[in-house]
This record gives sequence, C-alpha cells and structure tokens, in this order.
Amino acid sequence: MSPLLERLQAVRTSPAALLKGLAVLAALAMLAYRFANFDLVPFISDEPHFLVGANEQLRTGQWLSASPIRGTQGTTYGPTVLWFYGVIHLLFGDAPQTSILAMCITVTLAHAALALALTRLFRGDALFLAAMLALVAASPYQFFWSRLAWDQMVNVCASLAVVLLCLPGPLGWLRRVLLGVVLGFAVSSHLMVLPLVALTFAVLTLEQLRGPRSLALTLGTVLAVALLINLPYLGFLRANPPAPPPPPGAFSWPLLGENLLQPARVATPWGLAYFFDHAWPDFLQWLGGTGRWLLEHADWSTGVLITVSGAGLLVTLRAKEPEQRRVAWLALAVWLGYAVFYTHRGLERHPHYQFPTWWVVATGVAGALYALLARNLRLGTVATLVVLLGAGLQFLVNVAWMGYARERGGTQGIHYSSPLAAQQAVIRRLCEEAKGTVFLENHTWIFPPPLGYVARTTPACQGLNIHLCGSRGCPPGAPIRRLRYAAPVGGALVLE
Repeated sequence: MSPLLERLQAVRTSPAALLKGLAVLAALAMLAYRFANFDLVPFISDEPHFLVGANEQLRTGQWLSASPIRGTQGTTYGPTVLWFYGVIHLLFGDAPQTSILAMCITVTLAHAALALALTRLFRGDALFLAAMLALVAASPYQFFWSRLAWDQMVNVCASLAVVLLCLPGPLGWLRRVLLGVVLGFAVSSHLMVLPLVALTFAVLTLEQLRGPRSLALTLGTVLAVALLINLPYLGFLRANPPAPPPPPGAFSWPLLGENLLQPARVATPWGLAYFFDHAWPDFLQWLGGTGRWLLEHADWSTGVLITVSGAGLLVTLRAKEPEQRRVAWLALAVWLGYAVFYTHRGLERHPHYQFPTWWVVATGVAGALYALLARNLRLGTVATLVVLLGAGLQFLVNVAWMGYARERGGTQGIHYSSPLAAQQAVIRRLCEEAKGTVFLENHTWIFPPPLGYVARTTPACQGLNIHLCGSRGCPPGAPIRRLRYAAPVGGALVLE
C-alpha cells in the first residue's frame, strides 16, 4: 500500500476522526428531530388562508399575484408562498400535513446549507460543522417555525442568500442570477426583507468599488432577476396601492437595545413563553428541576451569544479572505440596521420578525471559533466542543416541548393551540356522526379557519354541511355539537 493511502486510511480510522463523524451524525439527528412527532404539528390561523389560496390557483388556473393576508403596516404580502404551496398541492395533494412536510424539508435544507457554507467559509472541519448544525437545530424558535404550513420563505431565502455570499471569489454569472432569484422570491414573500436586500447591495457595492464594470454587471443582474420575479406582485401593488403605514413611534434607546437582542433571542429559549400563552407556568412546573431553572434564566444564554457573536464578527472584519469580510460586514449591518428600523417603526417584538436576521448570530459564532482555532488549536477545539455540547443541552428544550404537548394535548392559546392531528380527529368524528347539516359551537381558542380547512380536506366531511357558529351563536333549533377542552389545562379536545 502506498504511503498516501496508508495516511488516508489512518485518518479515516483514527479515534478523533470517528468522534468527529459521530458528532456530525448527532447534530444531523438533532436537525432531523423536526420531522419527529409530526402528529403534534400546529395548525393555527394564517396557514389555512395560504392553503386555500394555493388550491384556488389550481381550481381557476390563475396563479395569484399577491397573498390573501395584509400586514400590520398596511401592505398586502406577496405571492411566493402561494406559488410554493400551489406546486406542492399540484404534485402531492392538499392535505395540510403534506404542505407542512414540504415546508419543513425546505426550511431544514436551507439551514443545513447555511451551516455547511459557514463551515466552508471559515475552513472548518467535521467538528466545526457539527457545532454549526447543532447551533441551528437547538433553536426552539426555528424548531417551531419549521413545522408550519406558514410563510417562512424570508427565513429560507435569507439563509440561501448568505450561502451564496459565503462562496469564495467574486460573484460570477450563475451566482448573480441565483442571488437575484433568492432575493426576488424573498421580496415577493414579505417586505420586511427589504433592508436585507438593500444592505446586500450596499456590501456588494463597497466590495467592488474598484471595478465599476464588474459592479454594474453584478448589481444589474441581481436587480433585473429580482424585478422579473416580482412583476406580478408589483402589478398588484400598482393596482391596489397599500394603505399608509402607521406613523412611527418616538425613538427609544431602551427599545433599540431590546431590538439588538432579538437575533440572539431566537437562537435561545429566551422569550419562549410567547408560544405557550397561558400554559407557560404549567410547562415550567411540568418540567421542574434544573430544566425549569435554566428556562427561567435563559436570558443569560442570549447575553453569551451576543458577546461571542459580536466579537466574532468584529474579528472577522479584519480577515484576509474577502468573502469572510463580505459576510461579516453584511451581518453587522443587518444586525444594527434591523434594530434601528424596527425601533423607528415602533414594531412589536414578534420573533418571526427575525427571519431576515437570525443567521447573524450563527455567523458571529462561526467567526469567533475560527479566530480561536487560528490562534490556539487546542483552545479553539475546546470552544467548538463547548458550542456543540451547549447546543445539545439546549436542544433538550425541543424534546421537552414535544413531551409536554403530547401529555397535555397541546395548549390553550393562539400561538400553539391544539395540534393539527387533534383537530382532524375531532372533525372526523363530527362528520362521521353528522347527518346532512350540523353546526359546531366552538368553546376553544382554536380559530375557525383551521377547523374549516380540516373539514374541507377530511373525506368523511364531503357532502355534509358543516357550519362553524360565529360570535352570535348557532341558530335556534339547529343540530348543534360543542367543541371544548377536555381539562382546565392543555389542548386536548372533547366533542359534545
């Protein structure tokens, strides 16, 4: 055997290489956990509107140019996610679980691609890749978002845009077109991505100031492709001008500080009570012990990530490789820019507003690990292990969340609610026991649109007239069934 082959075999069979390979497999398993417990996926409010709109496209043969939902700032969203679900329904059917699975695959692949791109950008090994994958998989927010038939396309497109910018060298024709496609679909999803698009153009401009011809080709190609994708949406906005946005609030330095924390928040369990509504105290009591204490003090993990990722980005600004500097400048600009933008608009701190920014923290942590590895290999390896193990510990929050949801049957609230499978089971029973027409009196927090879409896609309900009573109640003398919770706590449902 040649010396080269012997060396390669030794590397493949060395304990260190095997441990790194196992670390990657463990991190991939954490990411794959998004596909477990699929009977507990939520189906809350906006999702049925998207899925009904997707079906209408197939029924009428006309693809929509805008979303059926209008944002809080007075502008109707774009059609990207309607096109996505329309294709899914055309190929695989309109069952809500099918759309959720398709979105989960899309979001997860985009996150895995970002972890791989950051590893390549910072010349990381298998252990580095495991740490990046685990860091993404450990986010309870990303875990929740990935399991929705919602509009997560800004999350996906922001990830893919950074992936393209992480690749070495200047942008060639293929990357220019792909970046235009990604940014175009992002804009046609939600206009909150516009600051990211503008800052991406600004960073590319600064990078290529010395080459005006290359700069013009890069920006021109990206802009032309993005505009081409947005022609239907722009036509809609021209025919349906958005309402004037609410006036901005008074600028607040404390609010700016809180907005600066938000990208790190969605990488940790801090603020996770948002999804539990009134069930949060019960979840903490159910969890008990060390887990409860860690969640009650989750703000410290946000502070650690802010410090580490901020230092990593600042160090990366002085990197020799231009693509590292490019991504670091964009990350810092996005971090500060969105904090100022959201503060200026006086927006509430809904976690999904971080779809365009969530990648900033992962990039900063990657830069910090790279800097430590370059200075001291042993210290950098220890730090990488700390990130991996810390992410693994935090990942247990996702596991506990699913354990609680299974035991309690979900939550009583509007941000997680009773899982889709529970809604389907109760609607299936309603339809199997109904004769002709039945009215459902809803005494739960579940919104009518999810129940309506479930009835629409349940075979037992076909041919029946299912009416969901509104705030005025059901008509007197009508055949009425009542939907309520099975217990004072939890989202388990009872049909009476």
